[in-house]
Parts: sequence; structure tokens; C-alpha cells
Amino acid sequence: MSQINALLDKIERLVLNSAKLPLVNRVMVDEDKLFDLLDGLRQQLPAEIEQAKQVVAHKSAIMAEAQRRAEQIITTAEKKARGLISENEVLREAQDEAETMRRRAADECVLQQDGADRYADEVLTNLEQKISRALTTIQNGRTQLTRS
Repeated sequence: MSQINALLDKIERLVLNSAKLPLVNRVMVDEDKLFDLLDGLRQQLPAEIEQAKQVVAHKSAIMAEAQRRAEQIITTAEKKARGLISENEVLREAQDEAETMRRRAADECVLQQDGADRYADEVLTNLEQKISRALTTIQNGRTQLTRS
């Protein structure tokens, strides 16, 4: 992401430091330099997109692990409950404990899902902002070129 920011900064400096045409509020941008910077930006974007995909995949792995752990906890609780003596009080306690463990597992799954969702949203929002800034810079550059 820092490489994209660096390229965006270079594009901005190129536009800001370009020769200004008097009376028309336009600048003359070195086309070769601008295209070189834009090519560099295009090369960096696939890496950023791949990173976002990895974040989403990581979220899925976290969710799968949480689900596996929840099922393991439930299985353990069910085995423990079945193994207890069938007296009413002991059985009721086992059922309560199993239900508590089920609720905890479900709560843990929800918490991990929420955390993974927030993290993925944060990374994707950051990427969206950078791509939006890059697009705005490109559009401004193209507008400047067409006005010249």
C-alpha cells in the first residue's frame, strides 16, 4: 500500500510542479513521466487486490476454525452429558453445562465472525480509498491533458 501512496504522491507532485499556462489555469504535464507513473500504479494494484483477497480468505479460515472448535466443544459436551449417571439432578446439570457450552461456542463464533468482518471491511475500505484517490488523480491528469 505504501508503494501505491508513493506513486500517487509522485503523480501529484508532477502535476503540481508542471509548468502553468498563464490566463487559462492549466498545466503542461510531461506525458512520458505521467504514463510511467500510471504504469507503476497499474502494476501495484493487482498486488493490493490480491492482498484484499487474502484478507477475505483469512477471514474464511478463521470462521472455519471457529466452527470446528464450536463443533468440537459441542461434541465434547454431548459425550460428557451421555457419560453421566442418569439421575435427574446429575442429568439436569449435564444438560445445563452442555447448553452453556453450546451458547459459549455460538457466542465465540459470532465474536470471531464480527472481528473478521470488521478487519476485512477496514482493509477493503482502505483499499477502496486508495483506488479512489488513484482514479481521481488519473482523471484529473487526463482532464488536464484534454484541456491542453
